[in-house]
Amino acid sequence: MSINPHKYKVYIRDYAKKHYIKTFEKKYGKYWDITLEAITASLERIDTFLTTSKAEKILSVHEKNLHLAKCEFRVVNSRDSSHASWNRYIIFLDEPLRECHILLLYSKDDYTGQETSWWKQQIKENYPDIRANFSNL
Repeated sequence: MSINPHKYKVYIRDYAKKHYIKTFEKKYGKYWDITLEAITASLERIDTFLTTSKAEKILSVHEKNLHLAKCEFRVVNSRDSSHASWNRYIIFLDEPLRECHILLLYSKDDYTGQETSWWKQQIKENYPDIRANFSNL
């Protein structure tokens, strides 16, 4: 099996696994596994995914080609659309290394107040390596 050089490598950071993904695993069981496979497949082709309404760059350091992006998803076999479900994830996109890192993966029940303020604070507190690249966090 050969590796496609056009695909991005996808990593799920430990903080996202421990604090958010476990909740989705418990709640959705086998459907979560299928959903995570679909998320990973979308991120392997992030260039294309960013052209859809389900993903957008939200912060960028253009001179380094580094980005944070917010993406919507729905859990397989659920009734709501990606947008209506309020399920989101934040990724760190490193274009030169062709890597996507899932930093946060959450639903509307995971935060109170304003969503943008919440995810920025989560990144500041839990990802010093990412925070160092974005002065506007």
